[in-house]
Amino acid sequence: MLMLSKRPKETLSFPEAGITIHFLRVHSGTVKLGVDAKPEIQIIHDQPETASATTNLDSDETVPLLPRELRHGIRNELHGISVGLHLLREQLKLGLAEDADETFQIIKKSLKTLDENEILKSPSKA
Repeated sequence: MLMLSKRPKETLSFPEAGITIHFLRVHSGTVKLGVDAKPEIQIIHDQPETASATTNLDSDETVPLLPRELRHGIRNELHGISVGLHLLREQLKLGLAEDADETFQIIKKSLKTLDENEILKSPSKA
């Protein structure tokens, strides 16, 4: 087991596996992580309220309702974008150009993550 301490905005990469973990936020005993992985990588995480906690990023099946884990991840990304936009507005009002640029880059990356999600693409885009 690897034990380490990370600060927000730091990453942990496994280049041979094509996985990067982004430490987005640490607050009140909760860590918000982002995971970049190849689409064929299966992600398994503990989630006591569900029987299956597996997210397969290489699913070609069209499902009428997205899996709970995926919906939750999308909501988190959208919430982060919303908070980021509010923060960006305040930073611009205060003339904090460098901070605003950093916030903009984070928002841009979140939007790109959503845009590149294969499950969210329409069949005509795939």
